[in-house]
Amino acid sequence: MKNRILIVAGEASGDKHGAKLVREIKLSAPETHLYGIGGTAMRAEGVDTFIDSGNLAVIGLWEVVHKIGMVWKAFQRIRHEFLTHPPDLVILIDFPDFNLRVAHMASKRGIPVAYYISPQVWAWRKGRVKQIARWVRKMLVIFPFEATFYKRHGIRAEYVGHPLLDEPMERMEREEALRFLNLDPNHRYVGLLPGSRRSEIRLMFPNILRAGALIHRKFPDTRFIVPVASTLKETDLAPYLKRFPIPVSLVTGRFQAAMRSMDAAIVASGSATLETAMLDVPMCIVYRVSPITALVGRFVINVDYIGIINLIAGRQVAVELIQNKATPQRMAREIEFLLNDPERCNRMRADYREIRVKLGDSGASPKAARHILEILQAGAAA
Repeated sequence: MKNRILIVAGEASGDKHGAKLVREIKLSAPETHLYGIGGTAMRAEGVDTFIDSGNLAVIGLWEVVHKIGMVWKAFQRIRHEFLTHPPDLVILIDFPDFNLRVAHMASKRGIPVAYYISPQVWAWRKGRVKQIARWVRKMLVIFPFEATFYKRHGIRAEYVGHPLLDEPMERMEREEALRFLNLDPNHRYVGLLPGSRRSEIRLMFPNILRAGALIHRKFPDTRFIVPVASTLKETDLAPYLKRFPIPVSLVTGRFQAAMRSMDAAIVASGSATLETAMLDVPMCIVYRVSPITALVGRFVINVDYIGIINLIAGRQVAVELIQNKATPQRMAREIEFLLNDPERCNRMRADYREIRVKLGDSGASPKAARHILEILQAGAAA
């Protein structure tokens, strides 16, 4: 009888990394049936999704209220699967507020759980470590310090490396990327990356576009590029662009070419900051949540930075403009500094190279797949 794996990835980055993981699992165990919650990339690898991850992606405590019906429906569907036809294994990818509840449901029914791409419990809400210890069979982590952290708490954890290192990097110079996107090489280009969730777009994109307008006023030759996340459509962004008539090119499905074209970027905190660093684009990091979420965050966040690249480096590599500091004026000023200071950009790129070394070797997806199949085999032998 073929193995059945329920897999849950709740946002764009999880969908992308989940797709690569599924591909590796099927290379070794092609008969495995994977189903659950994911997006376009996971469906392309043969995952039968009963809920699209784009419908669940929200941030913060207040923001989730607007999607409570969809979240409840997702929990009920998973509970039904566990009760009527339980899977042999559950794979959870990031998306902790949802996925830890799924882990709890699975553990109550004796279903083993592998968690790929850890919640940032080392940064905030450390109490979740106790839940992970009770509910998760093995953590498959993407940063070296995470394995140390979990093992210190008696949790089985394996460092597999960061899946971004498995991405094939297109050897494309800026001029070639501009030609590929049919963009005029006589302009400077600033990237605007407002996030992959609709709630992030609502909270951040207006101020990012206002910053773009300020930059364009000071540097009229500047043009703007917005890579469209896989969880979004261009129509999700169009209403905002109509309000701020600056010269913007929306780019769908050609992320690396879009990034290679940029001289600098405003990037919403998240995995996009690491992707931006891997592609050598100088950036400032921004983030906004609802006032209620921000208030709670002040009491539970235990780190000095929220940007992944700054956390890995252990110091500020890119300026962070968070909550009330994420004003159009501050964003515009940081980008102006980068556009006017090549030496500062070169120092940032040197820091990016150090971060790349700290991330270690590639091969996260095949390593994670190997650990997952070992859990399955152990269950079959029991």
